[in-house]
Amino acid sequence: MDRVDPRGTNISVLSCNVNQDSGTPSNTGNSSTEVDIGEVEDDGAQWWGAVLSNDGSWDLTIQGPNGKPLYSPWSIRPVLNGSFTIAKKITARSRGAVRTPTSSAAARGYLSDFCSLHEIEDQKLVALVDALLIPVAKYDGRQEGSSRSRPYHMDKSQFDKLLTLSGNPRGIKALLCSVFYEPNVECNICGIWLQGPFALLNQFNDDNALSRTLIRRDPDIGALWVGAFMTDAHHQCLQRAQAAWWDIDRKVAAWTDTPMSFIQEPISAFSGLKLKFLVQTNAGYYT
Repeated sequence: MDRVDPRGTNISVLSCNVNQDSGTPSNTGNSSTEVDIGEVEDDGAQWWGAVLSNDGSWDLTIQGPNGKPLYSPWSIRPVLNGSFTIAKKITARSRGAVRTPTSSAAARGYLSDFCSLHEIEDQKLVALVDALLIPVAKYDGRQEGSSRSRPYHMDKSQFDKLLTLSGNPRGIKALLCSVFYEPNVECNICGIWLQGPFALLNQFNDDNALSRTLIRRDPDIGALWVGAFMTDAHHQCLQRAQAAWWDIDRKVAAWTDTPMSFIQEPISAFSGLKLKFLVQTNAGYYT
C-alpha cells in the first residue's frame, strides 16, 4: 500500500505501562503443542515465551480518564485447550540486567526468522494483515473469524503506518467501502447504480474470488481486504455498501489519498471563484 503519507498526522504521547517477561506455559493437564523457533538469541526466546504464554506475560496498558487501565486495540486473549512448549537453541545470552520491551522492528525480525525456518513467508503477511484488522473486529463487537484468504504481498516498509491506521477502525471501514465510490455517479442515484455491482458480487460463493474482485477495484488497499476476509469484517462492510449507507472519514481519505466523496474532487478555477463569492455574500447570515 503506497498511498499512506505520514504528513499531517498528530501523535499523542500518553503515559504507558509496558511489561514483558518470558512467561511459562500453563500446565492444565491438556495437550501441549511444541513450537520450534530454531536458533535464536536469548532476547528472541524471551519474546516468544511472552507471546505464547497463557499467564498474561505480555501486558501493555495506559491509564484511562477514570483511572482504569485501557488495553491496546490489538490485544487479544486466546482461548486454548492446551499450552505451548518452545523448542529452541540459544545462540547468545542477553547482557542487560534489566529487560526492555521488544521493539516492533525486532519482533518482525523474530517473526520473519520463524517463517523462513518453516518456509511459510506468505502466511506471515496474512497473519500481519489479520492483526491489523483486530480493532475492526472489536469495533463491530465480533469474535475473529477463521476464514482463509489468498496470500497477499504488501509493502512491509509501510507497516508502521498501517499499524497507526488500524488504530482507527472506523477509518479502516471507510477505506474498505471506498471501493464502491464512483465519482461519475450522483448521490441520489448511487443506490440504483450499486445494484449492478452487487448483482455480480452476490453470485460469488467463494471468498477467494470475491476478495480478488474487490482488490482489483483498488489494489492500494488490497492488504486491508485480505485482513477483512480473515477477520470476517467484510460481511458488515458489504452489507452497508449494498445499502449505500457507509461511513466516510475525510481525515483518513486525505492521509491515504483515497477518494471517498465528491468533496475531494477537483474543481475548476471558475467554480472556486463562485464558491468564494457565495461564501462572502452569505457571511452576514451566519454572524
